[in-house]
Amino acid sequence: MKKNLINIEFVMPHLVIIAIISAVFSSCMPYQYISSNQYVPLNKEKNELKVSVGLSSGPLLQSKYYSQIINTSNHIYEIINSLQIGYTLTNHLSIFSTGFNRDKWLQSTLFRDENDNSVVGNSGLKELNFGGSYYMLSNNHTFEILSAFGFGKLSYRYSDSYVINPEDFSMNAKKLNFYIQPDYGLKLNEKLEIGFFTKFLYCRYYNISSTSFNIEYIKMSEHKYFIGREFANLYFIEPGFVIREGSKTCKLQLSASIAMNLNLGEVTSEPFSLKLSLLFDFDLSPKKNSKNDVIQ
Repeated sequence: MKKNLINIEFVMPHLVIIAIISAVFSSCMPYQYISSNQYVPLNKEKNELKVSVGLSSGPLLQSKYYSQIINTSNHIYEIINSLQIGYTLTNHLSIFSTGFNRDKWLQSTLFRDENDNSVVGNSGLKELNFGGSYYMLSNNHTFEILSAFGFGKLSYRYSDSYVINPEDFSMNAKKLNFYIQPDYGLKLNEKLEIGFFTKFLYCRYYNISSTSFNIEYIKMSEHKYFIGREFANLYFIEPGFVIREGSKTCKLQLSASIAMNLNLGEVTSEPFSLKLSLLFDFDLSPKKNSKNDVIQ
């Protein structure tokens, strides 16, 4: 057990470095479905207040190339913000709320060949969820099941200059979420904790509005699923794991997950997600009088 603990503590800094590199060089394509930061509290006792602040962010670059061929902004950026708050009402029940925001970004030609196609992509998501959980603690093992519902907005654009006139598709939609997520956690010591989760998600897009140009000629058949639709029901399974390391009150958290697309229609979804965050864990239990208190 001690040997495994040492190995995990050695691997953690390397995973953080990989997550940072992944954030900087990811997002080579826009997605019609984006996975928000997973909420994996792994609660243990009554009166715990957990606050998680996302640290994920991506490149902030500039490219004048696209502004010459397509009438669009020449800024390239990706900034992901998340805030998660949860509180344990009893030794088995908790409530929580999560917020997620991903700003739009524009892909650069920085890593493309000189004669390669030029691709412009924008993804944006705003999301707010509310839920509760039932959890049990057995020694250092936590078993928990979460359920939540929420709503949000999605914006998406994909344009490819494969032909003289660029092919272009864009859409905006409102969304509703409902998910169930079982978790398992193991506390190795006060500094280190690992957990595993599987999120079963139902997502409904509604009030869909889309525009397309040159769509019949384009090589982007995956976009056609949303053309002419006012709503769409989407289903995903997202398994993953989380590693936390730090003090009892504050830990650096790394989570990784994959999105398994269960939809019959072609929907572009982010297949793999790596996210960094800070987790603050506060004990709000009433403090007992100390022996030094003087009874008057």
